[in-house]
Amino acid sequence: MDLRRQWLKLAYATLGVAFGLSAFLCWTLAFNQPATAAFGGLSGVLALWTLVTHLMYGQDLWRTWLQGLRCFRAVGVVFSLVAVAGAVTFISLAITQRQSFIDPRSYYLTSIWCFITLKWSLFLSFYSHRYCKEFDDIGILIDF
Repeated sequence: MDLRRQWLKLAYATLGVAFGLSAFLCWTLAFNQPATAAFGGLSGVLALWTLVTHLMYGQDLWRTWLQGLRCFRAVGVVFSLVAVAGAVTFISLAITQRQSFIDPRSYYLTSIWCFITLKWSLFLSFYSHRYCKEFDDIGILIDF
């Protein structure tokens, strides 16, 4: 495990949590746009799960709970599908309602947060799969 790369992953996931929380609060309190707030908050939660995945990997806690990694991978896949469906839906709504790109209440911003949610769900699935595969390989070697 390269320590520098692990710290970068932790810092990036921490920024994702902060941006997701701030988007949730901003679009809930200031703009009263619940759809954008929901996908911003979901993005922050998925970034938090990714952060937890990296922290548990760094502390070598996944070795005893590989089923949890498989569960995280499944959650990532499900929310990837939700994010894609949301992005398609909100882009089509924005186009049919002829909304402006720069309006903070526009569905275009909601679709951007759908894509950010997609990013974090794919990261969660990817790193869960990667860490699970690494620990499976180690488990096979220990059996011999």
